[in-house]
Amino acid sequence: YHGTGWALSAIAAWQNLHFSRTFAFGPGVVSSPGRWRQDVQEIRLATDGEQRQWDGVVGLYRQHTTIARESSYSPYPGSTSSENSQDALAAYADGTWHVTRTINVGAGVRVSHDKADTQVTPSGGSTAASRDSRTSVLGQLSAGYLLAHDWRVYARVAQGYKPGGFNLAPRGGMDTDAFKPERSVSYELGSPIKRG
Repeated sequence: YHGTGWALSAIAAWQNLHFSRTFAFGPGVVSSPGRWRQDVQEIRLATDGEQRQWDGVVGLYRQHTTIARESSYSPYPGSTSSENSQDALAAYADGTWHVTRTINVGAGVRVSHDKADTQVTPSGGSTAASRDSRTSVLGQLSAGYLLAHDWRVYARVAQGYKPGGFNLAPRGGMDTDAFKPERSVSYELGSPIKRG
């Protein structure tokens, strides 16, 4: 929906995937069928149009993923089944202030709450389960300068992360220990030139 100087958008997407893997391993054959299901929703409000003193976007994001698989090793009997789920809920905001016609500065923040669950059941054994949840806060800062009509320079520093979770191909109950999330900081300098 487009209003006067702003736009509201909503996105929903989903994916279902069934797969089967069979490969030789040592003297036997590993069979590992599984399924992947994912749904994503996002709603955002952003400024729209040109010649503004400031521009920005705010939004909410949700993602749910489940991964289930069965693993067996022929000619040996038995199998291991597992099911993992991952949930993410995030809110974000990003803004740019056009200080002058040639200078702009920007900043953004994202707050994300992530949950992960796992359940592993070896044949003939008991089910092992575990859960992990964390909240992450990420930020970014940027600045740009218009050297000429078609030549701009900018600098940006931003944080990123990969959420924690569990092994998607567990071998048994020992794989119910969660791995920690990974964090990164990226630095970028650029000078795009318009042509034409």
